[in-house]
Amino acid sequence: MGLALVAYVIINMHSSELSPAAQAILVVAAVSIVALFLFVETKARMPMLPIKLFSSSKFAVACAVGLILNFSFFGQLFALSLFFQNYLGFEAWKAGLALAPQACSAIVAAPLGGRYSARIGEVRVIVMGLVAGAIGFAGLAFFQPSTPYILIALSTFLGGFGMAFAMPAATSMAVHAAPADYAGSASGVVNCLRQIGSLLGVALLGSLVAGDEFLHGFHSVGLGASVAFAAAIGLCAVVALLKH
Repeated sequence: MGLALVAYVIINMHSSELSPAAQAILVVAAVSIVALFLFVETKARMPMLPIKLFSSSKFAVACAVGLILNFSFFGQLFALSLFFQNYLGFEAWKAGLALAPQACSAIVAAPLGGRYSARIGEVRVIVMGLVAGAIGFAGLAFFQPSTPYILIALSTFLGGFGMAFAMPAATSMAVHAAPADYAGSASGVVNCLRQIGSLLGVALLGSLVAGDEFLHGFHSVGLGASVAFAAAIGLCAVVALLKH
C-alpha cells in the first residue's frame, strides 16, 4: 500500500489532479505505512522480512544494487519504447524490433555474469556490469531523430548487457552474505527489491517524459539511469573498502 501511494504521487506530480497539499499527505501516509511494516517485522517471531539480514553491509549493498539495476533498466526501457513509438512514429511491431538489441543482450550477458562472478568475484563483476550499463544508458542522452539506428542499437545493447551481466553477481553476493538458514529469504528479499526498483523506475523516470518537451525529458531519463548506475558503483566501492 505504501509503495502504491508513492507510485501514484510520482505519476501524478505534474498533473492538476493532486494539489501539493494532497501530495504531501499521501507521501506522509506512504512513509508511515512502510515504517509501520518495518516496525512490525522487527517484533515478529517469524518475520516475512528478516531485518537483521541488513546488518551485513554486503547484503545491504547487494539489495541496493539490485534495486538500482531494475530502477534504471525498466525506467529507461519504458521511455525508450515511447521514443520509438510516440516520438519517431514507429508502429508497434517496428518498435519491438528496434528494442530487440537490448532485449537480446540479456541472453549473452546473464550466463557470462554468473560464470565470471565465480572466477573473479562478485563485486568486480557487478562493477564491470555497472560501468557498461552507465555508458550505454548515457548514450540515450544524445539520441536525436537523425541518429543512425546502428548507434542506438549499440548504446541500448550495452545498457542492457551491463544490467544483465551484473544482476546474477548481485543476487549471488546477497545469498552468500546471508546466514545459511536465511538463504531463501535473502534471495526473496533481493527479488522483491528488484521489483520495487522496477516500479519506482517506471514511475519516476517515466514521469520525465510526460511533459510537452519529450526529447528533453528522454535525455534526462538516460542521464538519470546512468547516474543511478554510477551511484551503485560507489556502493560497491564501499564494500571493497570494508573488506580491506
